[in-house]
Amino acid sequence: MLAPDAVAELRHDLRTPVNIISGYAEMILEDVGGEDADSALVGPLRALGGEMRDILRLVGTVLPPSAAAVSMHDVLGLRAQLRTNRDRVVALLSAAAAAPAAAREDVAADLRRMQAAAANIAGAISDPVDATPRSADVIPSGVTARADAIAPADILVVDDVEDNRVVLGRRLERLGHRVTTASNGIEALACTTVTSFDLIFLDVIMPGMDGFETLTRLKAREDTREIPVVMISALDDLASATRCIAAGAEDYLPKPFDPQILRARVGASLERKRLRDREHDFLAQTMRVIDAARAVEEGCYVSDVLADVGTRGDELGRLARVFDNMACEVRTREARLQQQLRDLRREIDAVRRATSPPRAPVRPEFDTTVTSSATLQIGRVIGGRYEVFEIAGVGGMGSVFRATDRELGGEVALKVVRLDLLENDPALLEWLKSEIRLSRRITHPNVVRTHDYVEADGLSFITMEYVAGVSLRGLIDSRGAIAPSACIALGAQLFRALHAAHEQGVVHRDVKPDNVLLSDDGVLKVMDFGIARLVQTSDTASLDHAGTLAYMAPEQILAEPLDGRTDLYAAGVVLYEALTGRLPYSESSPMALFARMMTSKPPDAAELRPDVSPALSGLLMSLMAVTPDDRPSSARKVEIALEGMR
Repeated sequence: MLAPDAVAELRHDLRTPVNIISGYAEMILEDVGGEDADSALVGPLRALGGEMRDILRLVGTVLPPSAAAVSMHDVLGLRAQLRTNRDRVVALLSAAAAAPAAAREDVAADLRRMQAAAANIAGAISDPVDATPRSADVIPSGVTARADAIAPADILVVDDVEDNRVVLGRRLERLGHRVTTASNGIEALACTTVTSFDLIFLDVIMPGMDGFETLTRLKAREDTREIPVVMISALDDLASATRCIAAGAEDYLPKPFDPQILRARVGASLERKRLRDREHDFLAQTMRVIDAARAVEEGCYVSDVLADVGTRGDELGRLARVFDNMACEVRTREARLQQQLRDLRREIDAVRRATSPPRAPVRPEFDTTVTSSATLQIGRVIGGRYEVFEIAGVGGMGSVFRATDRELGGEVALKVVRLDLLENDPALLEWLKSEIRLSRRITHPNVVRTHDYVEADGLSFITMEYVAGVSLRGLIDSRGAIAPSACIALGAQLFRALHAAHEQGVVHRDVKPDNVLLSDDGVLKVMDFGIARLVQTSDTASLDHAGTLAYMAPEQILAEPLDGRTDLYAAGVVLYEALTGRLPYSESSPMALFARMMTSKPPDAAELRPDVSPALSGLLMSLMAVTPDDRPSSARKVEIALEGMR
C-alpha cells in the first residue's frame, strides 16, 4: 500500500509535466494561432489539450486527494495507462515539431521543453515506488476572484523546476508585469531584501527550504509581512492546505495554470494589496494629523507640516487643510494673547514699582471707603486659628485683612463685616450666609474663592482666597489708563469669570474696579460674588450705594429684575474706564448721572484714544446699551470677541 503522504507526493510529480506542457502549448498558440496559423503546428498543439485533461483525470481517479492509502496494484495500473498517454503526447509533439512554423527559434525552444517534460509523464512511478515523501506541505484550491485591469507590478516567482518558472514568468510578463525568479526559498528570501515585490508566487514542494517554511519566514518579517503570497502546487490536499492559509497565504493556484484563472487570481491579489496599502497609508496619514494635534496642545506645531497630507483628494486631505489653517490661527491667536498678557503684566509691574503710587481724587458722592467698626491689631489670632499680619484694604462691607491659617497653613483674606450692617437688620445675616453658600459653587481660576462665614471673638467675617497683587482700581488710579492690548487681556479674563458665575445662576450685581484683583503674573480675579447686595439692600441711601452707581445698569437702578446682562453693563463700564482713564458719564450727582445715562451715549472710546480699534470701541458701546436686549446675550460671546481682537 502507498501511504497518504506518498500518494500526495506522487500526484504532485505526475501533474508537474502536465503543467509544463500545457503552459508552453498555450503560449505558442497565442503567438502563432491567428487566422494565418500553420495548421500543421496548431492542430497537434490543440490536441494536446485533450491529452492533458485525460492525464489529470486518470491521476485524480487513481490518486484522489482524500485517499487514505492506494494499493501498489492501482499505482502500477496507472503507470501503464499514463505510458499510453505519454506515447500519444510524444507523437503529437513530433508532428508539431515537423511543421514549417516550428522553424522559429522561440517556438522550437518551447517544443523542446515540452518534449523533455513529456518524457517524464509516467517517470515518477518506478518499480518499486519510493513511498518516502519530500514534503507534506501542500495547499487547497484558493478563492475565486475577478480579473480587473491593474497597473504593472513587480512579481517574484519561486519554483525549483526551471520550466515551471519560465512558463509562469512568461505568462505574467504577457500580462504586463515585471518578473523576478528564484529557484528555492533561500534565494527567494534574499531577493526580498533588495527588491520590494507586489506579489510572490511560491511553490509548496521544494528541496531544502520548502514553500511553507519560506512563507512562514516572509510573514515573520516586518518588511515582507504585507506582501501577498500565492501558493502554487500540483497538489490540492485540503488537510495540509489549512496550515499554509493560516500562516498567511493570500491564495492558491493549482498547476497546470488556466490563463483566465491566473489573470483573475493575479488581479485579485494585487487589488487586495492595493487596498491594504491604501488603508495603511490612510492610517499613517491619520496618525500624522493626530500628532499635529498633540503638537498644537504642546505649543510646538510647525506650519505646513501636513502639506503633503493636504494634497489628498479625500476627506482626510480636506481635514488636514482645515486643521493646518485652524492650527496656524490658534498659534497666531495664542501669540497675540500672550503679548496682551505681557502688556498687562507690564502695567501691573509699573504700579508695583511705584513707591507712592498717586491715587486720583474720588468724588465724595462716589466714595466707597467706609471705616470698619472692628479694629484688629496686627498679630492678633482670631478664633484661635487666623493670625492677622496686615490690613489689605477697606470697602463697603468692612475691612479686609491678610492672615495666616494656622490650622491648614497658607494665607487667607479675612473680610470683616461691618457690625452696623448686621445690627440694623438681623435678617441680613441669614441672607448673607445663603449668598455665601451660593458663591461657593463658583470654582474658576478667575474668581476669588470664598471659603466660609465665621463668627468668633465678637466678629463676623468671611474667609476668602488671598490674592497677592493690585486691584484694578489701584491700577487705573496709578496709570490713568492702560494700553488697549492690556485692556483686552484683562477683559477676556473678566468675562471668563462672569461666564463661570452666570452658568451657576449667580449674578454679581456689583462689578467694579475695586472688586477686580490682578495678581503679579497677570491673572485677574473677581471677588465678592453673591455678597455685594448685602450693602445695597441694607441702606439704599448710603454712600456705598451711591459709590457703585457709576457701574450700575439702568435696570438695576430702577430695581427691575436682573440677569447676567446686568453684569455685562458694569463690566463694559469697567473696561471703558480702564481704557480711557475716565467713566463714561461725568455727572456729579446720582440723578444727573441717571438722566444722562438714559438720554445719551457716552463718548466713543476710539475718539478719546486713537490707538483703540473700532472693534473694541464698538464692543464697549454695545455692552453699555441702555436696554438689556441690545447688549451681547452672554459673557461667553464677549470673551470670544475679545480673544479675537488685536
